[in-house]
Amino acid sequence: RTTYRQRNYMLQHLTSGLLVKRWVSGTPSGHPRWRSCASNRRAVRHSSENSNQEESHDKIRGRNLPGKYDFGENYMSVGADGIRQNSASWDTMSSPWEPDVEKFWESVGASPTQTLRLVNVGAKWQSEKEAITHIYRDAAFLRHIFITLGTFLPGADVLSMMQKAPQVAELGMEVSVLTQRLVQLRSLMPAIDLLNVLEQCPQLLLNQPKAGGEEVEWLIEARFHQMEQLLPTLNVSSIVQAYPQVLLRCERELKDNVMELSSLHPSLDLHGIAQMVQNDPEQMIRPHLRAVS
Repeated sequence: RTTYRQRNYMLQHLTSGLLVKRWVSGTPSGHPRWRSCASNRRAVRHSSENSNQEESHDKIRGRNLPGKYDFGENYMSVGADGIRQNSASWDTMSSPWEPDVEKFWESVGASPTQTLRLVNVGAKWQSEKEAITHIYRDAAFLRHIFITLGTFLPGADVLSMMQKAPQVAELGMEVSVLTQRLVQLRSLMPAIDLLNVLEQCPQLLLNQPKAGGEEVEWLIEARFHQMEQLLPTLNVSSIVQAYPQVLLRCERELKDNVMELSSLHPSLDLHGIAQMVQNDPEQMIRPHLRAVS
């Protein structure tokens, strides 16, 4: 045990490395005392001298150690989105294509945050999006894609869709694939306002909405069938219209969520649960959202 004064003294001076914890014999209850140690001071001074020598050697040898010397310069220089920050290899990511791409996004009404995020898609460190990275570095290419998507999706917020799912840009280069995908989605969901659904969940335009997951046709049919089985009186089309993200959830998750709703609302039968979800579709995804105690 240490008293408040001892702890305060320790916190103030421990970081200087000048204190050593020593047990003093003959004290009541054998409480430890904090005393300075000359040998420890010498060790700290010696360590500091070695560190200074290593630093000077590194600079003389021309080593590039920005993480050690230029931390403030290499990190957080712009913002959380990472534009013009440096990658793990310390290669600068500020590229000649960025000004033209920024001007394009601003010309189509992107906010500063949207502009940063969309320019980020073309950044060097976006290795998981290598297939589309080059698209987001060409302002002329982006303008063509933007016009194409706006033509086939009249009235839709193309800017928001590209921000939510950057991969949809590939469909702007393949008009036949885009047309086929739209016809397919209309046949799968005839009673739904397709443009509104795609604005909220543009991932449905992709062949595989979830990386490594099922194809979109099988996914939509499976989720419609599952929700009809779980809650027979539920109007699934209206749920998808209001909250299309439900189609991207896995089968096990939807089943567990319905069971969770039943346990949170024991006084309701399946019809009551279906009515509750009908009034608030998001509860199909987040059953605890408005749970009644």
